[in-house]
Amino acid sequence: MGGWLTLMPQALLTTTGRTSGLPRTTPLTGIPHGDGALLVASDGGNNSPTC
Repeated sequence: MGGWLTLMPQALLTTTGRTSGLPRTTPLTGIPHGDGALLVASDGGNNSPTC
């Protein structure tokens, strides 16, 4: 896990940009579950479209 934010554990997810090839890291809520973790990417409940 990457740390804690407002009492919720955070995981850092790093992916590679499709065209740039650059690494992109974003925090996700990561809840320990068994041998792994449940990851939540919710944008904090934001209802505004970004596209």
